[in-house]
Amino acid sequence: MGSQSLRDPLTSLNALSCETTGQLHQLVSDVGETLGMQIEPPAVYQGNIEAILYSGHSQEDQGAPPQVGQLPSGVGTSNLKDDYPAAEQVIRRHCERQWPNDYKMRSYCTEQQREALAVLKQGRPQDIPEEVFAGIRNKCALEWPNDYAMRRYCEQQQFDSYRELER
Repeated sequence: MGSQSLRDPLTSLNALSCETTGQLHQLVSDVGETLGMQIEPPAVYQGNIEAILYSGHSQEDQGAPPQVGQLPSGVGTSNLKDDYPAAEQVIRRHCERQWPNDYKMRSYCTEQQREALAVLKQGRPQDIPEEVFAGIRNKCALEWPNDYAMRRYCEQQQFDSYRELER
């Protein structure tokens, strides 16, 4: 939600946004100060800041703010066409972050991410039970929220291991 959604007495407070690096660093600093803790240097938690920024969850992308505990884009067991509503934006940001000055590699990254996304969109393999698939999909999506290629690899490894255990 935006700061305009706040009501009295909160309207007099400086509401921070989770959509910019500076605002997230300010949040960490404010929480540390409130708790009386010395915060680590930003380099220590920068990866977490980026995970928030590039998670693909934005009000514009999905029409509503993400709920606490909501899983990353495309997590679930259905095979609906719109399981990955922010996928192109997630892919673009991921590849830009990985290859900021190498456009050839960024293009390759984008291609690999799209191919992996196409496989993920195929949904549950026939030989994997629904509840097992849901658990694997959620595990891999939480581990790799912004990298569809790694998410696909994670799922494939889990499927293979499940099949091996079921023999």
